[in-house]
Amino acid sequence: RKMINSYAQMMRSLLDQSRADAIMVAHEIKFIEHYLSLEKIARNHKFNFEIIIDEGLNQELKIPPMIIQPILENAIIHGMKGITHRGMITVKMQQEEAQLIVIVDDNGAGRTKELDKVHVSHGVSILQERLQSYSRMYEDNHLTIIDKINEQNQSIGTQVMIKLPILS
Repeated sequence: RKMINSYAQMMRSLLDQSRADAIMVAHEIKFIEHYLSLEKIARNHKFNFEIIIDEGLNQELKIPPMIIQPILENAIIHGMKGITHRGMITVKMQQEEAQLIVIVDDNGAGRTKELDKVHVSHGVSILQERLQSYSRMYEDNHLTIIDKINEQNQSIGTQVMIKLPILS
């Protein structure tokens, strides 16, 4: 019952976001919570997650919709694929001047696996195109992807930083 309610709330939010030019940070946080909770259940609790919100973040600020979810989806589908340990996805949000900084960090398989070298993520490609339109407006690099490597040169996950413009 709780899962169905969470799914319904997430779908309602998704429909609202698909029509909006901007959404409040508070609504995006709720969407992320529902999405990650449902994915965790659907994937038999293969991963845990944590959402860390900076105390000073004004959650009534507006940001572009439908940006963070494709990054989370990649962390779940590709990052958690084939791992033998429990995965962990951490989402951090903080405001820096006129931007919302979102960091999605996972301890998954990483992008350096052979299988992922062949795969081209359509979600990230579309996301980069959308962010480029903001880059023209705000002259900033909005997406940074870091492949985390340990001392033995093995992949230990991925960190993605998204800089979202705060919209009026």
